[in-house]
Amino acid sequence: MTNTLTGGCQCGRIRYTITPTEHSDEPEGFSGVHICHCRICQRALGNLFGVWLPVDKAALTLTGTPKAYRSSPYLERFFCDNCGSPIGSRYVKGVEWEFSHLVGILVGTLDDPEQVRPSFQFGVESRISWADVGHGLPEKRTEDLPGLADLWKLPLPDTNQP
Repeated sequence: MTNTLTGGCQCGRIRYTITPTEHSDEPEGFSGVHICHCRICQRALGNLFGVWLPVDKAALTLTGTPKAYRSSPYLERFFCDNCGSPIGSRYVKGVEWEFSHLVGILVGTLDDPEQVRPSFQFGVESRISWADVGHGLPEKRTEDLPGLADLWKLPLPDTNQP
């Protein structure tokens, strides 16, 4: 990513600016924009997959105050509480691992999504068979990501229990 990116929710209450940073400490093969097919993303987004742009927390400037929901033992998703548009995700406080410095922004919320392009697919073991997307991109399974299995073992807060 070489340009400043902007985006926001459907109604405009939440806006953001992303300034370029380098992510040299990301594990090999797990950096950059990606298509996520995991079941958590499918359910949280109400879609077949999510397309994510990971950015350093320091690179993201938000205008407005999004609401957040803890969707997994280690991640919370933030969205506009007025129009409901999902904006992104971030690691919950106290969860430390090699991606803790990143925030995930949903590419569909960018003002110009054509400015970025996915470099790999993740969670392919949960890909919907008729979802025809990501041809030729490298494929990663959730267990391929170092440390993720340990994070998934963490308990959810009581507010998310059925």
